Amino acid sequence: MNDPIKVNPTPRQSFQSSPAFVKEHRELMQSNILARSCSFALAHYARRISDGKFTDTTSAAMTFFKLQGAHEFLDTLIKLGEPDGAPDKVVDKGQLNYKV
Repeated sequence: MNDPIKVNPTPRQSFQSSPAFVKEHRELMQSNILARSCSFALAHYARRISDGKFTDTTSAAMTFFKLQGAHEFLDTLIKLGEPDGAPDKVVDKGQLNYKV
């Protein structure tokens, strides 16, 4: 009766259990096209949610939390294939060319 408690894996652990998923995800995350698309999507989202006129601090705070959530989502997406505790990779890709 001393069996260890079996815990369901997190979605991240399930994703990382497949080496093929991790390999493909890392290749995708290194794409300049994806970085550019995410950058534009985040900028468009920020503009869309902040277009309203703020009449009180509650609506301004709500907009801030929405934008913070979007940043957290992108951070989670980017780091999905990295092991826990891995240091953040700093890759200098220079300036993104938004004109392409």
